Amino acid sequence: MTSETTRMRTRLAPTVALLLSMGVLAACETTPQEYPVTHETCAPGDPVQTLDSNDCKLPGM
Repeated sequence: MTSETTRMRTRLAPTVALLLSMGVLAACETTPQEYPVTHETCAPGDPVQTLDSNDCKLPGM
């Protein structure tokens, strides 16, 4: 009986991990409604919407 229980747990573990990760991802917002630091409401016309990684440079580089 122990080997049967072990086999069942082995088959069940990936399913449980998948369901838990789906729950965590579903809880994440895909489009934030406010900026995290200032808590101001995001708008489609905000200038930061057009920024990309090339716009972010460290001083001296």
